[in-house]
Amino acid sequence: MIGEKPTAHERFPGDVAAVLTAAGWASDRDVRESVERWLDELAAHTSPRGYRHEPFPAAVEALAEFGGLRVEQAGRGIAIGRYGFWFNPAPGVANPEDFDGFAQVIGARVFPLGGYDDGPGDLAIDESGRVFLLHPAGDFFLGETLDAALITLIHGARPALVRDDGTW
Repeated sequence: MIGEKPTAHERFPGDVAAVLTAAGWASDRDVRESVERWLDELAAHTSPRGYRHEPFPAAVEALAEFGGLRVEQAGRGIAIGRYGFWFNPAPGVANPEDFDGFAQVIGARVFPLGGYDDGPGDLAIDESGRVFLLHPAGDFFLGETLDAALITLIHGARPALVRDDGTW
């Protein structure tokens, strides 16, 4: 029907849908009220050099659906380890200056989505909905969409390294 969201199995491979469902996700999940509180907290946090996170629609929509979820996983994936990750952009954890520097590299604004256990690292989304991992070992492109990024993370597929010229 028009206006209905696709089901988990229409959006994701069965194993990915199972992992997300076990973490508390459902295709009709909407935690927008919590997201508004997070965004207010982030907007109130300014770095010592005057940087702050500014949300945009792709970030708000991603957090409205996945905010507050923590995916626990371990072991070897397709190409790399399968590490836990979560969706909650906590103030003070995701340094606005780091995100601004990465935004300059890729030529698009980015916003924190949450974190990644290995590293640790930060999950980020840009204005067009592309998802990245900002990690001590390098910055990585996870997918053109959040759904694609979730498949990459849950399968333990090797993400592409973002080069200094903003390509991957």
